[in-house]
Amino acid sequence: MKAIKGLLYLSGLLFVASVVFVFLSWGALNTFMSWFGPVTFPDDPLVQYTVRNFFLVMFWFGALIILAVHEPGRHGKVLLLLGGTCLSAAVLCLVLGLTHGLPPFFYWDVISAAVIGALLLVYRAKTAAPA
Repeated sequence: MKAIKGLLYLSGLLFVASVVFVFLSWGALNTFMSWFGPVTFPDDPLVQYTVRNFFLVMFWFGALIILAVHEPGRHGKVLLLLGGTCLSAAVLCLVLGLTHGLPPFFYWDVISAAVIGALLLVYRAKTAAPA
């Protein structure tokens, strides 16, 4: 159980750390992305708006993970919703990846979302108060 809790804290902290990308210049963000493959973000205002908002949402998603893992008895429904969000995101990422023929790097989103979602749901089940 400690291992699951530790992995969820780590995941939450990584999500929280993504807020750094909100403040990076667009060139620095694309340089970082190019380390993982040839696909980078186009220099378009709508794309920049969307990507930066996504990173801000991921920051708060991580904060919720940390809060819910810290007090699972009090935030069991939050764990359920976060787990469901991750698992549905895994399915959507898979469908979008296959539909648009994205490079293999993007399938790590499928794997990480599925693993984090499953861990959140297992953690919730293991920490739920007996009925």
